[in-house]
Parts: sequence; C-alpha cells; structure tokens
Amino acid sequence: MDYTYEDVLVQCELVKDLLKEGKNRRSMDRRNYLIALMYYKFNKTEFAIGKVFDMKRETVTSAKFHPYQLLEYSDVSFIANVNDLMIAFPYEFPNHKAGQADKRYTAVITHFDKEARKKIKKYMEFKEISRIDIAVKELTLKALRLWEK
Repeated sequence: MDYTYEDVLVQCELVKDLLKEGKNRRSMDRRNYLIALMYYKFNKTEFAIGKVFDMKRETVTSAKFHPYQLLEYSDVSFIANVNDLMIAFPYEFPNHKAGQADKRYTAVITHFDKEARKKIKKYMEFKEISRIDIAVKELTLKALRLWEK
C-alpha cells in the first residue's frame, strides 16, 4: 500500500488530539510509531518532527527508537496499540544498533563546487528531501547501481 507524508501528518493530528486527553500507553505508542516513520521513511529531521508534535528534539531522539525495539521483542501491547497504523503505514524499521556499529566506517567527507551544490539542491526540491546527506547518499547509491550494470 502506498502512502504519503501528508497521510502520516493527518494521523499525527489525530494522535495529538488523543494526547490532549491524557498521556497513556496507547497514545504514546501511536505517537512513537509515527515519529519513527517520519524520521526513517520520510527522512524528516528531529526538529521538524518536534514541531509537528510540539515537543523537544531530545524527546524525538528517544521516541524514534521505541518502535524498532518493541517490535523486535514482539511487545504484545505495542503491536495491539499500533496495529491499525502498521496496516495503514507499513514500514520495516532499521536496526539502529547495527547502524551505530557501522557508522565509523560509513562517514565520508566530500566537497562539492557551487554548480554541483545547485544540482543537489534541485534534486532535493524535486524529491522533497529535506536533508542533504540523505540526497547525496541516494544519488550515490543510484550511481553505483548504474555502474554495476
């Protein structure tokens, strides 16, 4: 099933209304699922997500890890609380621990001239990507796939 970032934002508003009634496990699980989805699938920054939910970036930092952890351990309560979201917005969250172990091997510093930066910015606008590191990674992977062919 295809879904857009706007579809997720609609659900975020519903969850915000639930949170106004009071924080409980169900509403927090739903919020955390949507936060992780916005961060990992749509590459939104922690600051941008914080604005959506009127929360501090530090809270977003910890909230984005919960869905992976709870799904990894098959937490029955979490799965029950977000089951409809998992159906409407399916996504396989990355293992953040594995990513941390590999991080020191994957960081690459690259300098681009003004023309290249302009082209990257155009690509970001066209693809609606808000982070340049994500755009450069996407472009690099596409170039590598072409090279392999």
